[in-house]
Amino acid sequence: GNLAPAFERALDDHLFVTSSISQSGNLASHSRCGIVVLDEASTNPVILRDALDALRNDGVVVTREKASFRTRSLPGVAIVSVIKTGSDTLVLLKKHDHRPTPKVIGVNNKLEWLTEVQEVVKNGEEALLLAQNEPLSGILGLINCLRREPGGAQLRCVFIMDQGTQLRSGFDDQLQLGLSINVLKNGVWGTYRHLLFEQGGTVVRQHILGELSKDRTSFQWVEGPLTAQDPVEPGTVAVQVHCAAVNFTPRGSSTRDRLSDLGNEFSGRDPKGRRVMGIVPNGALSTLVSADSLLLWELPDAWSFEEGASVPLAYAMALYGVVHLAKASRGERILIHSGASQIGHAAIHLARHYKCDIFTTADSKRERQLIKATFPEIPDSHIGGSRDGSFETVVLRHTLGRGVDIIIDAFPDHNTSPRCLTRKGRLIKLGKRDFPDGGGLFPCQGQTFGAFSNFNGMKAVLHTLVSNALVKGMIKPYSPPDENQAVIKMGEKPIAGFPRFWCDSQMTYVIVGGLGGFGLELVDWLALKGGRKFVLVSRTGAVKGYAAFRIKLWRSYGAVVRVATDKATCREGCESLLRNAATLGPIAGIFNLASIVTDHCFEDQTEGRFLTAFSVKARITHNLDVLSRELCPSLRHFVVFSSLVCGRGNIGQAPYGMANSIAERICEARKRDGLPGLAIQWGPIGEVGTEVGKQDRGEQVLGALQQGVTSCLSCLDQFLVQSAPIVSSTIISTKCKGMVEPVNIVTAIRDILGITSLKTINEHANMAELGMDSISLVQVKQVLEREMELYLTAQEVREFTFAQLKSLVPENGTPIQNLCSEDTTTRKERRVTV
Repeated sequence: GNLAPAFERALDDHLFVTSSISQSGNLASHSRCGIVVLDEASTNPVILRDALDALRNDGVVVTREKASFRTRSLPGVAIVSVIKTGSDTLVLLKKHDHRPTPKVIGVNNKLEWLTEVQEVVKNGEEALLLAQNEPLSGILGLINCLRREPGGAQLRCVFIMDQGTQLRSGFDDQLQLGLSINVLKNGVWGTYRHLLFEQGGTVVRQHILGELSKDRTSFQWVEGPLTAQDPVEPGTVAVQVHCAAVNFTPRGSSTRDRLSDLGNEFSGRDPKGRRVMGIVPNGALSTLVSADSLLLWELPDAWSFEEGASVPLAYAMALYGVVHLAKASRGERILIHSGASQIGHAAIHLARHYKCDIFTTADSKRERQLIKATFPEIPDSHIGGSRDGSFETVVLRHTLGRGVDIIIDAFPDHNTSPRCLTRKGRLIKLGKRDFPDGGGLFPCQGQTFGAFSNFNGMKAVLHTLVSNALVKGMIKPYSPPDENQAVIKMGEKPIAGFPRFWCDSQMTYVIVGGLGGFGLELVDWLALKGGRKFVLVSRTGAVKGYAAFRIKLWRSYGAVVRVATDKATCREGCESLLRNAATLGPIAGIFNLASIVTDHCFEDQTEGRFLTAFSVKARITHNLDVLSRELCPSLRHFVVFSSLVCGRGNIGQAPYGMANSIAERICEARKRDGLPGLAIQWGPIGEVGTEVGKQDRGEQVLGALQQGVTSCLSCLDQFLVQSAPIVSSTIISTKCKGMVEPVNIVTAIRDILGITSLKTINEHANMAELGMDSISLVQVKQVLEREMELYLTAQEVREFTFAQLKSLVPENGTPIQNLCSEDTTTRKERRVTV
């Protein structure tokens, strides 16, 4: 098949590449291509030679060969990689790099090399950075950042990860491949790259529950936190669910639009094997529930599990309204809105028990037919419409203007019309939307009103009401099909669901940097996942404002929250932190969110700035790694928040990139040793952190858009249940065109330079004269390339003026044309010829 779409998708997922796909059989018409894709080039030296002529110096050829292809030498090229796909073999070829071996500079985490590398970068010289006999080297994050610096594109690196391995004869062959990053790991040469994350397969667990997508349009089964062996809280019972009723929230009175929750009613067996039915606040659509014993009733012998799952909530609400609040008595007149609904159906049955004169409403022909089929004794003349208000005429006509004694309304947005009530009538509001948080009262002079409210305070009353009604035979299962409910059988066969992360309420979670913006959101998410014991590590320990509010809130939920000031950058402080945290309970999770970013071009970086970045990220991670192996035998999660700066590189952040790279190597080492270890390369995060507001100023970071905290936590849920030691989450800006407003180029560059208004400057002064430093130079250069495809050298950017910029864009500041020359375009585009 055609490989062009696959290559286009792959390149589209790269932050720094804008792809231009050209499908042509005439290679002579192309030049300076990044990638050329061929079929069976190994057997056609002429085509291969033409392809090499069409490449630029760092370009590659991908040839699709037969499955039987055997690696052999090909003229003029080096074989970089061979991948078997089953039906084909993909071979990656690169021109031989005949350049002499560049200057080799040894790089370690002790920074003796810093001055020498700065000189090389400053002069734009070729050099090879070499790390060996240091498996936890941060060279990968360093080289990624350095290659983004002016003059750093000529740097390459070799990372010998195998302990005790020295350079040998195969090294020269590897350099001839011309790769920027060369890694020797487990005796095999390779490199690091980003692959698309795929959600793992499903698992079978004791607790599988239903989950809706964020937009509530799709459904899936996911792993839940419970097991039948878990100790239950006092007053609760673990029930193996056989059937669950999923209710739908209607808009108006009867239209099914979406799932309101994933079930409040269920039936199943308790630990003693008894058939039971019950109510939970949510999550009944599950294989296992922890049910309140006051909201659990034994299932009558004559009822099936399906019938039992459709009864509890509707009858609990109807009993509360008709019996407890309205105190219905024999012979009273009663108006029950939406008689075809579950609550309406239950209320009518109860009214029949009290020999009431019943009026009801229906808003469709189907509802009217359903009421007549179920309750034939209700005459047509006693059925009105709720939406059109005709029920008021029906009631007043047949009661000679006196009205009814009781109105039961299951839907809060109905027109209940208190005018239909007698002088001492009772209006009862029973809405699904009032469960469990309560509902409002609708005052009207001279009458009594009540509502289904304060669910927790009513449990004992509801238990008694339903129990008595079952004994008296007042409850009848809802038999007609209800378009607003589905009863789902859970016990027929094992259900598989996608893995999900859950906390253990008896174990402790340590969060370094827990009082920061993302840290507070993480703790809140862990609490929602069941965590109840937290140690938040902060350098100052000051808890004020929003942080104090959140901690108070978590404690009100029953969580134990400690704020620790132990200095985790030293071994003694880190040991004290872990030992004190373990007094709350065994430590299940360690999260290191701490970081310090020092933005300076590499030529201005100092050893002190590197050490500052190392101390917060690398040293804390190292101490936590070493000591947790001894002090945390029950540890399940060891998580370090890394950065896309490490995986992709960024100007001015070499210390930060290197520090995160060290932390990533620690997580890899832990995985190799059979211990938990996970590093997450986050892109720019919105709402919290240092990147807030940058996107509004046109400062996209690393070619990526800001990712919301909710999105980050959703990704974290999946990352914590997979096996890779390093993962990444990024929203690529090119994927989101049309989702954001066009960037005003003039305003964006003005803000980068810190200029409040162009009226205060000379627009003909160049950028250097306006105070541009090395960091803002690169930021301006990136904006011009990204938004205008205008490619300038560093010196040209310094000499650029706002007057020139304004002449290239319309008054609104949005670019209107591609101004780059043919020669500079190829620096940005990756052209693919198939």
